Amino acid sequence: PDSADTTGLMQLLIKSVLNKAQGKNELSDDQSEELMKHSLVIGRGFQFLLGLPESADAHYAGKGVKRDDKNRPILWYKPAGAMGYRVIFADLSAKDADAAPVVEGARRVTKAGPAGKPAGQ
Repeated sequence: PDSADTTGLMQLLIKSVLNKAQGKNELSDDQSEELMKHSLVIGRGFQFLLGLPESADAHYAGKGVKRDDKNRPILWYKPAGAMGYRVIFADLSAKDADAAPVVEGARRVTKAGPAGKPAGQ
């Protein structure tokens, strides 16, 4: 998705539905079931990400990135008690790193407060 927040998630799901329904008035039962499975997996990922403490220093840099780019970091965070970072790449592989990657356009992940505003604002 373009961003690691509710808006990014909803845009991703809507795009997926529209791609599946191309020219059809509604999704088939199989397509609906597949969409629900993907929605649950994506939802769990966002729940994990947004549940990270501020000390995890989580960043997202996946906007516009193609999934097959195995060298492009899209997400990184510092696990509790770790000295380094866990880095997730566009191909969804993960590696540990001593330092956070430097990626232009990366945005710090913050928990949303009331009215969808980042916490503390």
